[in-house]
Amino acid sequence: MYPCWDFSYYFLGYPLRVIAQPARDLMETTLPVWRGVVKNNRILIAAQNPHAGDGQQTRLTVAYGNWKRVITLTGKEIFLCDFDLDEAKSGIDSLTVSPNPARTDLNVTLSVSGKEGNIDFTLYDIRGARVVNGSFVAAAGTAGYHLTLPRLPAGLYIARFTSERNSLSRKVIIY
Repeated sequence: MYPCWDFSYYFLGYPLRVIAQPARDLMETTLPVWRGVVKNNRILIAAQNPHAGDGQQTRLTVAYGNWKRVITLTGKEIFLCDFDLDEAKSGIDSLTVSPNPARTDLNVTLSVSGKEGNIDFTLYDIRGARVVNGSFVAAAGTAGYHLTLPRLPAGLYIARFTSERNSLSRKVIIY
């Protein structure tokens, strides 16, 4: 369960839907499926590879007009991310969080495009309550970061990483 309420403004009024290829065609060829919603120079991307094996990584190019991104899908996980269509800002292109499940330490690998920028980190519990937040500076390119969490009750959490241009979320199990 992702904190979808953060994206509700995409569905107010009449947003532009981006459908690159009919889902039926994608299912017949076993390709990943993605859709986009555009509003006010931002795009919300939802993607999944329903044919992937556990832990299998799939690189997928998503595009709208002159804007293009390569995203990484892991297994059958659903990718949900919004992007600013302005390329000059720094943004998160891919995100890996490990180990998962975890106790108090998370290793985060980010691929950041554009320029160096602040990354805000928020951990939500299953009810959507914010339990941990912080920030760090991420360099452009791919780099790893270590986050130490306080001792939390066992359960499912959502880790959200936000840059100037977009946000990515991942499920994290704390034991």
